[in-house]
Amino acid sequence: MFLGLYNNFVDSVEDSTTQEPWRNLAHFLNGITTPPSLSWCLAWTKALSHTIAPAHQQGLVYGHLLPHLVSFQIQDHQRFAIQLGLSPVPPEQCTLAPFSQPFLAPEVCHQHATLRTDVYSVAAFFYALLFGGPPGQPLQILGANTNQQASLEPITQVLHKALSDEPNHRYPDLERWLQALDLAEQPTQTHNQSSPNIDSLLDLPSTTDAKNEWSSSPARHLESQTHARSSRWIALSLLLLLLFGTILWFLLP
Repeated sequence: MFLGLYNNFVDSVEDSTTQEPWRNLAHFLNGITTPPSLSWCLAWTKALSHTIAPAHQQGLVYGHLLPHLVSFQIQDHQRFAIQLGLSPVPPEQCTLAPFSQPFLAPEVCHQHATLRTDVYSVAAFFYALLFGGPPGQPLQILGANTNQQASLEPITQVLHKALSDEPNHRYPDLERWLQALDLAEQPTQTHNQSSPNIDSLLDLPSTTDAKNEWSSSPARHLESQTHARSSRWIALSLLLLLLFGTILWFLLP
């Protein structure tokens, strides 16, 4: 059994002081009712990628990464230890899968696994955390609104490449996959920071100049409102005087 720890949180599971339990990924996915945050999913995926990376650096692959063979422990809010229930082997020794499964790359059934095969499985786990199920299903992001779906566009582009049925169309290794995730994460964070909450949009003034109006200080905003009300009263008084004068002109001989 292979144990990997991400970001040097602890040297071994025995040294860890956390009381968090180990969670099996298959059970975790089956029990999801509230989706993890995007940052949580990204941190988990990066932890798994870094756990697999040492084997890849030795030219070894896992090939048959499935949810029930992956367990994780939360070391902190977004820090994870990953435990894999299978050992990496040379590509030529990776046996063929008897039938296709949602989290396995298509080539596992008819040819040897490669580094790109494991990239597919890692991306498939990330997909399942985000969308609530394995790739290839018409799923919606759990609990996501339109604004959140738009912010995920860079991430979904990375997933589309990593989950290609053709191995040569995927990222060649985990290093390129992680680089792509980092680049996609930056505009996503910017979008989330700059996109206002839908409730705050409803509270904005209805004028077309609302942005300029509310960007000034509260004192200036109150002053402008007072000035606007005074102008309206002056205009109304002049209109009444004009109307009164017109009536008198017709009534007087």
